[in-house]
Amino acid sequence: MDEYDRQFVDSIQAAKQHQEMVFAETLKKGTYGEKAVVQAAKTASNNAENDGLHPELDVPNRNWRYTVKQGLGAACVTREDVAATLMLQAVVLNNQQRIKRLLWVAIALLAYIAYKLS
Repeated sequence: MDEYDRQFVDSIQAAKQHQEMVFAETLKKGTYGEKAVVQAAKTASNNAENDGLHPELDVPNRNWRYTVKQGLGAACVTREDVAATLMLQAVVLNNQQRIKRLLWVAIALLAYIAYKLS
């Protein structure tokens, strides 16, 4: 491996280390939502790695290389992830609608109390 190839591999490793540092910092000091996103990203990355969906580093060509099997597997996993995301978004939107209705009821109640007190 020549010097340029070594620098290429080192830069990839440095980027991975930086990502892990950012993840660790977010898990320590981030909001609940940020922590949930980081945890989901780490879980998805670990699952993809365990399923063999990460590309192999082709050092001489300085490129990432995927196999056809990896591409097909990634497409199936992506379809499942999109379906799960849409189901979660539907639940969140439904909860937001309920909260909005509850807020309008609270506003009406507070307006009535203010009217009676004045």
